[in-house]
Amino acid sequence: MAATKRAMDPTVIELFTKATASTSWGTIDDLYNAVTKDGDLVELLLKGDVSQRVIKQEIRKLIKKVKNPDNNHAAFASVSSTDDEGNKVTLYKQETLFDTADYEQVVEFHNHRVVHHATEATYFRRRCHQKFSVQPKLAFDERSILFD
Repeated sequence: MAATKRAMDPTVIELFTKATASTSWGTIDDLYNAVTKDGDLVELLLKGDVSQRVIKQEIRKLIKKVKNPDNNHAAFASVSSTDDEGNKVTLYKQETLFDTADYEQVVEFHNHRVVHHATEATYFRRRCHQKFSVQPKLAFDERSILFD
């Protein structure tokens, strides 16, 4: 069975938001520097098996780096699913192992992500217009996306 994501303690979210409140656009190193100034937050973040989390982070990096030699596209795909306990999980599979159903599932997943990202872009565009009377350009025609 796939491992589930660690539930995020609301205190961690609150402390993280507070620790990074003065960080503008920043690298992960900038965020790390802000976070590590708060000892309580660091202690909460280090709960659990740190070495297991580090290995999983490295696996995620590798999944993104491995390319199909034929076309330089990702060799792995991911989809969201729900485990037996009802928790959202991300599943990964190498494209070389795909059957038709796998391709259909991955295409559906990415179709859903398009709608999600279009919804987010539209929201932030509208918020910018409300706050500053400026409308950043969208890379798509709003009318062409079937929003949820």
